[in-house]
Amino acid sequence: MKSARYLDAIQAQKDTSKIGRFRPVASTHLQLSSLKEGRRKIPDSRPTPCFWDYDEDGPLPMPAMLPYLLCLPLVGISPPDLQDVRISEFLAINDLGLQDQDGEYSDWLEIVNLDASPVALGGWYLTDDSNQLDGWRFPSRSLSPGEFLVVFASGKNRVPATGELHTDFKLKGDGEYLALVKPDGATIAHAFAPAYPPQHPDTSYGLPFRLQGDPLLLPGSPVRARIPQDGSLGWSWIQPAFDDGNWIFGNSGAGFDLSRRLHPFLGLDLEPLMHGQANGAYLRFPFQLPTGLNVQNLWLRMRYDDGFAAFLNGTAVASQNLSQPLKWYSAANQARKDGEELLVQTWDLSSQIHLLNSGPNVLAMQGANVLAEDDDFLVLPELWANPQWTVEDRNAFFGQPSPGQANDGGGPWIGVVQHQPNQPSEQEPLVVEAQADLQTSVTLEWQVQFGPWQQSPMLDDGTGPDRVSGDGIFTALIPSSAYSAGQRIRYAVLAEDSLGGLSRWPPFSSGPDLPRSLGTVVLDPSVQSPLPVLSWFLEDPQAANSRIGTTGSVFFRGKFYDQVFFRSRGGSSIIWRKKNFKFEFQNGNYFEFDPRFEPVEEFNLNSTFSDKSYMRQVLSYETYRDAGMPYSECFPLRVQQNGQFYSVAVFVEQPDEIYLRRNNLDPDGALYKMYNTLSSATNGVEKKTRRDEDHQDLQDLVTALGLPGPDREIYLFDNVDLASCINYLAVTSLIHDNDHVAKNYYLYRDTEGDGEWTFLPWDKDLTFGRNFGAGGGVLSDGIWADDDPYSHPEFGTKDYQKYDNLWNRLIHAMHRRDAILEMYLRRLRTLMDQLLNEASIPPELRHFENRIAELKALLQSDVELDRQEWGNPYGQNQDLDAAVDVLLNDYLTVRRKHLFETHGGTPSDFIPDAQSFSPPILFGEFDWNPVSGNQEEEYIELINPNAQSVDLSGWRLRGDVEFTMPPGTVIRGQDVMYLSPHLPDFRSRSQAPTGGLGLYVQGPYQGKLSSEDPDLRLFDTAGNLIASRRGPLLWTSVPRAGEPVRITVAGSTPGAWQWIGLSWVGGGPTWTPWGSTSLSPPITTLALQAADVSGSWHGDFFIPPSAAGLPVWLQAFDHGSTEWSPGLNLTVQ
Repeated sequence: MKSARYLDAIQAQKDTSKIGRFRPVASTHLQLSSLKEGRRKIPDSRPTPCFWDYDEDGPLPMPAMLPYLLCLPLVGISPPDLQDVRISEFLAINDLGLQDQDGEYSDWLEIVNLDASPVALGGWYLTDDSNQLDGWRFPSRSLSPGEFLVVFASGKNRVPATGELHTDFKLKGDGEYLALVKPDGATIAHAFAPAYPPQHPDTSYGLPFRLQGDPLLLPGSPVRARIPQDGSLGWSWIQPAFDDGNWIFGNSGAGFDLSRRLHPFLGLDLEPLMHGQANGAYLRFPFQLPTGLNVQNLWLRMRYDDGFAAFLNGTAVASQNLSQPLKWYSAANQARKDGEELLVQTWDLSSQIHLLNSGPNVLAMQGANVLAEDDDFLVLPELWANPQWTVEDRNAFFGQPSPGQANDGGGPWIGVVQHQPNQPSEQEPLVVEAQADLQTSVTLEWQVQFGPWQQSPMLDDGTGPDRVSGDGIFTALIPSSAYSAGQRIRYAVLAEDSLGGLSRWPPFSSGPDLPRSLGTVVLDPSVQSPLPVLSWFLEDPQAANSRIGTTGSVFFRGKFYDQVFFRSRGGSSIIWRKKNFKFEFQNGNYFEFDPRFEPVEEFNLNSTFSDKSYMRQVLSYETYRDAGMPYSECFPLRVQQNGQFYSVAVFVEQPDEIYLRRNNLDPDGALYKMYNTLSSATNGVEKKTRRDEDHQDLQDLVTALGLPGPDREIYLFDNVDLASCINYLAVTSLIHDNDHVAKNYYLYRDTEGDGEWTFLPWDKDLTFGRNFGAGGGVLSDGIWADDDPYSHPEFGTKDYQKYDNLWNRLIHAMHRRDAILEMYLRRLRTLMDQLLNEASIPPELRHFENRIAELKALLQSDVELDRQEWGNPYGQNQDLDAAVDVLLNDYLTVRRKHLFETHGGTPSDFIPDAQSFSPPILFGEFDWNPVSGNQEEEYIELINPNAQSVDLSGWRLRGDVEFTMPPGTVIRGQDVMYLSPHLPDFRSRSQAPTGGLGLYVQGPYQGKLSSEDPDLRLFDTAGNLIASRRGPLLWTSVPRAGEPVRITVAGSTPGAWQWIGLSWVGGGPTWTPWGSTSLSPPITTLALQAADVSGSWHGDFFIPPSAAGLPVWLQAFDHGSTEWSPGLNLTVQ
C-alpha cells in the first residue's frame, strides 16, 4: 500500500489548484508574476496586456505584434541592505539541458528578486569560495521585482551590458560552497553553506515555489479544432455562441510532433490534417467560471509552437510571434527552437476580467507554424484566476529544471540508485540501494510485469540486505518469489523530508504517460541465441501496431529503458502481420545499441517478413559501409515480447543528428527525407535538420537540375559531392536497389562546410534481387539480377527507368555527363572487384559468400522459431537454406555474370577492366601564395596521364599537407583534379582555377603549402609511393623475411634510368662514379630500370628467410637529374 503522504503528494502533482504542474527544461528566462514568501506578498512583475489594431477588411479586432514588456512598479531602488535577492536554482551537472550561446551545456545558476523594488545588481558578487566573497562581479544590470536572471557558471567570465552572463568559475557536481554577496563584498545575501549536496545529472537544486489560485483552464481540458481552408468563417468562430459541433475534438494540448518529443503534452493529434498541408489551426477551449468566484487577477499561461493569437469570449487578449493583420492563412514570423515551446510564458489579463461570464466561457486561439512542413506544432493554454506564487523556506531537488521560472515541487536529495545483481535469476532476490540524507524517510516502489505497484521501506540500519548502518545508503529487497523468468521488474525510490518535501527517482514524467522507472529483466535460461536479444515489454501489444502507438520498456545488453514509445512504421508494410516498428527513447536515456557508438534517440525495428533470407537489409547497409559510404548501423535481433519469443527482426539506425555525427558528417548540415524524384523541393519532402529555415537550398538544386547540359554540369561539379554520389550509385547498383529513385533516400548538404549535396541510403529490404515489380508486389518470389533496364548499371536515369516509369533527376544528370559517367564506372568496377568478385575467385574467398555464411550461422536457430511463430510469409515455402540458395545462385551468380561479362569486358567494354596496380599519377601545378592573400585559396593539381580513369579512393597525400582521398574519388583519364584546404574559397578565386569552370576539386586537406618547393608525396592504399614533388624518393612496403618487398621510386625524371642499391652492412658514405652514396659496401644493385611517364618506378625484391631482425639500407639514383634519394634504413620483420 502507498503511504498517505505519498498519495497526497501524487494527488497534489495532478491537482494544479494546489501546486501546479511540473515544468520541463526552459531555454530562456521569464518574469515571475506575484511572489509570496510565507505571508509576505511580493509586488507583481508581469508582461503587459496585448493591445490590438483593427483589420479594415474585417469586423473584429486583430492582434498587433508588440514587444514583451514589463509592468514595473513606480518605486525607487531600495538600498542593498534591505534587498532580498537569492539564488533560486542551479544546475551543476548539465548534460542535456539548457545550452549557452556557444551551444555548450554549461553549468548555470538562477537568481530571483524577492523584494518589492527593483535591484541594481552592478557590484554584487557570486562566489564558490567562502574565503573570497568578492569573487565574480555582476555588471550593471537591473532586476525587477519577481524577475529571474540566469547566469551560466561556465568559467568563461563574460560580463556584457546585455545578453548572457558567464561567471569565471564552474560548479562542482560533488558539492561545494555557493553564495550571492552584496556590493560591500562581505555581506552574504544568500548561500549554500558549508556546501550544497552532491548533484544529479540534469537535476537542479534550489528553492521550491508553488502556484496557487483558481484554475479555470488546465492541460487536459476539452478542445475543439478546425484546420481552415479559406476565410469563409470570418471571425465568427471566436465568439462564445459559435456552433463548433462539427469540429474535431479532444483534450489539450493540441498539435503534433513527428519526433514524439511533445507527445506527453498532446491530447489532440493534428498531424493528419496539418502536417504538410496547413500553417495553422483554429482552436476553441470551453471553460466554466464558478458562480460567485471573485476574480481579482487573471493570467494566461502558454506553451506554444510557433505562434498564437488568443481571444477571450470574442475579444483579442494576447498574441505572440504573429504579425498583423491576422489572416486565416497567417504563418508564424519565425520558428522557435526545440525546447522553447515547453517554456511557460505568462500574460497578465487582469485588465480583461470584465470579459468573463459567470458560467460558460470560450478561449479561442489561432495557432500557427512558420511552414506547413514543420515537424511540430503545439497550443497548450492555462487560464488562472487569482494566481499567486509562494516560495518555501527549504531547498529541494528538481528532476525537471526550470531556468528563468519558478521551481514547482521539489524534495530531498536522492543520490546514486542501483540494484544487484544486474539480472537476477528466478532464485535470486533483487537488492536495491539508494543514497539519501539520514533524516529522510525512504521507500522503494516496485512492480513486476504489469501487476500492481507495491511498496517496501528502505532501511539504513545494517540489518537484512543493508550492509552498514548509518552510512546514508538505504536498502530494500524485492523477493524472488514475486517474479519468474523473463519478467520485467520496475522500481523507483521515494524520499520524504521532515518539511514535507517529496522526491522521486527517477522523477515523474512531465505528461500523462507512466512515470519513468529503473528496472531490469529476470534471467531466462531458456533464451539461448547467438543473436543480440531485445526484451520488449508493453501492456497492450496491439496498441503498438498502429501509428498512434503506445509506451513500454526495453532491456538490451544489460541496460533497462522505460517509457519508450513504440509505433508501427512503413508504407505497404503497414498491413503485414509481422510489422515494422519505430522505437523512441526518453531524452537523457538514449538507446546504447553498441558500446562503440553514441546512444541513439530512436531506431527502427524492421520486419523480415518480406525477406525469407532474413539478411538483405543487413547485407545492404554493410555494403555501403564497406565501400566507405555513410550508412545506418544494421544487425539482426532476437526479440522477446513480454517474456515470450516474438520474432527475428532487424535493427536499423535512424538518420538524424546522431547518425550524422557517427558518419563524420556535420550535424548542422541540411538533411531531407525524399519522397520524390528530385522534382520538387516541397512536395514529398521532410526536412529533418535546420528546420528553422525554408527549403530554398533544396529548391536551388531542383532548379539547377533543369538547366541546359553545360550549365548543369558546372553546377554538379561546384555543388554536388561527386565522390560520395558516385560511391552511392556504385553500391546501389551492386545490391540492385530499384526502389530508391522516387523515395527511400535522403539528401544531405554540408551547409556550413563545402556546401555540397550527397545521397544517403535508406530502406534496403528490396535489394539483392528482390523488387516490387519482379513478381507482383513486395511480397513475391521473383528475382531480378540481369533484367535490363532494371538491372543496368545506369538504372535510375531517364533511359533506364523503374518499372513504373520513374527516374531520378540527379542520377540522370550525373550519368548524362561523360566525365562523371566514366568516373562512376571506374568506381563501380573497383567495388565489383572488392565485394562482388569475379567468378574465377573461389567461393570461400568471395566477400558476399563469406558474409552470407556467417549470417546464416547466426540466424539459423532463431529463424526456425520465427517461422514457427509467423509461418511462411508468402509464395513458395522456403526455409532459410532454400532462401539463402536463392540469394547465392539466383542473384549473386547471375549478377556477377551480368556486370563482369554482359556489361564488362568484350564485346561491351562499358564497365572498364580492373584497375592496374599502382597506376601513375602526377603532381601538376600548385599555388602556395595566392594573389588574394587568402591562404585558403591555395591548391594542388593532380594529373592522370593514363587513358583510363583511376580510382584514388583511400589514397593518401603526405608531406606539407595531409589528406586521404574520400571513397569514390576518381580522376578521369587524361584529366586533372584539384585539392584544396577550403573548397568554398577555391571556388571563389578571382582567377582560374576557380568555380564555374566545371573543375573537379576535393578537400579539405590539413596543413598549408609553405614554399614554392613543397614536400608532397602521394601513396596508394597499399602504401606504395606513387608520386613525389622533391626529387627522387625511395619507399618500400614493410620488409618481411621470406617475402617480396615492394620498392617504389617516385619524383624522378620521366623515362630516365633509375639505379636502386641495397646494403646489409651500413649507411655509408661510399664513393661512386655518381657521387657519395649512403650505403656501405658490399652494395647490391637491385635494379637499373627506366622511370615511367610520372617519374616513378616499382619493383619487388625477395627478402631471404634468414634476414629476420636484420637492418637493411636502400637508396636510389636518378640518372636524369643526377640526384640521390634520401637513404632509407629499415629492419626486416
